[in-house]
Amino acid sequence: MQRIENCVGKGLTKVEKESEEYESIKNGFLKGMGFMGNATTIIAIHKNDVSFSLARQARWDSFNIFSKAVAIKSGGDANVRNAWYGGSLDDLLEIVSVGFSGCKSHDDHDESHGVGIPLFSVHSSIDSAMCTVADEHGVRHVLLCRVILGKMEAVGCGSKQSQPSSKQYDSDSVVHGALKPQSPYVLFPNLLARVSNDLKPAEMTMLLRSYRIYRQRKISRQVWINRVRLIVGDTLLHSVITKSNYDVHIL
Repeated sequence: MQRIENCVGKGLTKVEKESEEYESIKNGFLKGMGFMGNATTIIAIHKNDVSFSLARQARWDSFNIFSKAVAIKSGGDANVRNAWYGGSLDDLLEIVSVGFSGCKSHDDHDESHGVGIPLFSVHSSIDSAMCTVADEHGVRHVLLCRVILGKMEAVGCGSKQSQPSSKQYDSDSVVHGALKPQSPYVLFPNLLARVSNDLKPAEMTMLLRSYRIYRQRKISRQVWINRVRLIVGDTLLHSVITKSNYDVHIL
């Protein structure tokens, strides 16, 4: 935490515990962690001080101006949302200081939805947490962002699209549930909840680590699936998927 504390007064402001703002962010994050919420400890929350420098104030002003422009274009609603981003502490400190500076790479085996910055729904903080990298003290960090979405365009799996396909759209998104899967499936957080009583702690750790590596795009989806099968076992995996056909959105 020392590096974070050193940034207080240099562009970051500590959100006081017991404050309404602190409780709102904390409760929202823990709820989005699903079954892992009870095992998650919030150490501290800091926020960007936009008045710290002229550059930060300019970015904030630009955000508001662009938000108004998108609202006018979209009939009055800029569709501004909160979203989670997970990474290393160095990544997050750089983003707070100078903003997002690039897109994630895309290789031939990547099955992500387009090329860009992976942001996760405010209701799915668990996905951003899976993309984090522990600092020297074993603490993980996520960033709550304010995002101007405007009119969103659905992007398919494996797409290399890096921007909206036409001026009709303002941002790209993954639309879950647009097509019904042709084979049984289960959301990963649900899988963890269902197998937690059957696997040893070391196996659960391996399962989480494999998912984190996959979300960091260091391995392909097929390699990750093979690792899941190896850790969980086909018998237990088949049982979980079969029983999840009608309630895969529990978490």
